[in-house]
Amino acid sequence: MFSDPALLRLIALEFGIVPNASITLDGDEIKKMLDQLPAEDARRCKRKFRKLHRKLRKSRKRGFASAKERVKIKKDDNKYGIHGNVPTQSQRRRRRELVRNFVDAEVRKLNE
Repeated sequence: MFSDPALLRLIALEFGIVPNASITLDGDEIKKMLDQLPAEDARRCKRKFRKLHRKLRKSRKRGFASAKERVKIKKDDNKYGIHGNVPTQSQRRRRRELVRNFVDAEVRKLNE
């Protein structure tokens, strides 16, 4: 399903986020990497991840125009969490998956 883990890590670093090539060790791997960074760099990586996540969610919402599709937006909010609320563990995992899938798509573009 996913491309080469080394390429995933390189592309993630290009985006300025902590690379997350592992599916099973999601949160633990990221937390260990962030702990190794200086506080300011860790903060910057977290902010870039959030910015990328919001951008991806916004691009998904642009396609929803009809009333039925607007219901999907509310379900999407529940799936990824609502702005201003602390996300649950499953919402955090879905956010990581969304960003990981985007990075994987970028790797696939490079391989074509």
